[in-house]
Amino acid sequence: MRHKDRETWWWNWEVRAKKLASEVTEKKHKQYREKNRLKKSMVENVKDRAWKAWSEALQSYEGKAKIFKIAKQIRKERKDIVGSKYKGFYLPLLI
Repeated sequence: MRHKDRETWWWNWEVRAKKLASEVTEKKHKQYREKNRLKKSMVENVKDRAWKAWSEALQSYEGKAKIFKIAKQIRKERKDIVGSKYKGFYLPLLI
């Protein structure tokens, strides 16, 4: 548990300067967090609109063809590699 109000009568000028600097960085951190939160919500909104437009485009004939193209691409990406194109035997150098 952090205590905000600690005894400060013994602080010298170096400690006071560091304390003031940390308060400034806390303010900057809060501003950074707020900007980051706004940026995330903006990205979320744009992404949501893009997904809605994409899903509406799938209702047409071209969209149905696109579904099969995407399914074929996914199947190709998930396919395991069975063989290798190298003909020789590969030994790593053990040095």
